[in-house]
Amino acid sequence: MRKDDVFVNVDPIEDPVEELLTKQGTDWSSCTPAQLRTPKSCELMSHENRKIRSGSSKKSAKDKITVWAQSKVHLAKIQKNCFLEEHKIKLKIMEDKAKKEMEIMEKESRLRIEILELQKQNLLSELSFSS
Repeated sequence: MRKDDVFVNVDPIEDPVEELLTKQGTDWSSCTPAQLRTPKSCELMSHENRKIRSGSSKKSAKDKITVWAQSKVHLAKIQKNCFLEEHKIKLKIMEDKAKKEMEIMEKESRLRIEILELQKQNLLSELSFSS
């Protein structure tokens, strides 16, 4: 190991900073914080921002919002009416289905009664032939 390879009392962080300050030659100690602050940048203006900032477009934006709100209320009323109509239709379908099932059960019971009466007559006629 050579003597040149070892750093002796050298602070690598402070040296470049001091050199930088001396190179620039600006004495910042006389400046106040207010002077060092950069001014606020202006807000970016786009075509849409300009329209919204003007009074008429603000008014038209409010008008659009009210129109949207009114149409939303109208849509909610239409949906409610549609749901009510759908419910009425479902109730009617259920009622019709129940009536049809009752009619089928009545016909089925009548037919069973007729079958039983025919079987009874058959048995009675067989008994009368056998006696």
